[in-house]
Amino acid sequence: MNAKYIALGGWIACVLAYNTLADSATPSELWHASQANLAAPYSTASGNGLYVRVGGFSSDILLSPDGTRWACHNSGIQNSLYSVAFGRGRFVAVGNEGALISSTDGRNWKSLKSHTDDRLRSITFAKGLFVAVGYNGTVITSDDGLVWNKRNSRTDDRLHSVTFGNDRFLAMSKNGNVVSSTDGKRWKMTAQLNGIFANVAYENGSFTSLSASGATFVSADGETWVSATSNTELVSVK
Repeated sequence: MNAKYIALGGWIACVLAYNTLADSATPSELWHASQANLAAPYSTASGNGLYVRVGGFSSDILLSPDGTRWACHNSGIQNSLYSVAFGRGRFVAVGNEGALISSTDGRNWKSLKSHTDDRLRSITFAKGLFVAVGYNGTVITSDDGLVWNKRNSRTDDRLHSVTFGNDRFLAMSKNGNVVSSTDGKRWKMTAQLNGIFANVAYENGSFTSLSASGATFVSADGETWVSATSNTELVSVK
């Protein structure tokens, strides 16, 4: 069954009846929506002259030639997808129950073995390596985006986000456990922040994370963190 598509306040929505998957859209089925309106809670990656976006508690892929006109495509799975990255000439997206899919053109996707049933929440590509994280402290890595290996993250908390900066990978857990790695394969616990967290980012030479209560935490090295609100230094975990 084909999906129906509607625009709600600048959003592109794929409405699926009876939990069926949408047929791939053709180039003529491109909708206009602003980049800003389609930002969070979506994850976007660009490469091979394309933009690919996932999220919104959906298994579908949003594909665009310019970041403004989007088409809904079938990912080939029913698991909700949460994050996508580009590297080694391919897109890789991750999601619920260890979902891991790859594509070079954004239209045709292949399911890969993630070696986990845990929910994967975030993926990044840096230093020639894909790194994905998820529930129960799950960390998986791949050199080519096709063959994956599990790593020991040194935590069993839900890892909600992973990023790269200052020559290291850094992941943030739901309960503020910060783990980092210089090679993506050997990890260590570096800090414990107070609060509930969903994301971590690296911008302008610093890691930044915002708690659910609205507190902002900043770190240059991923080990010593400062509360931007109170300017209080937090002791790192050695």
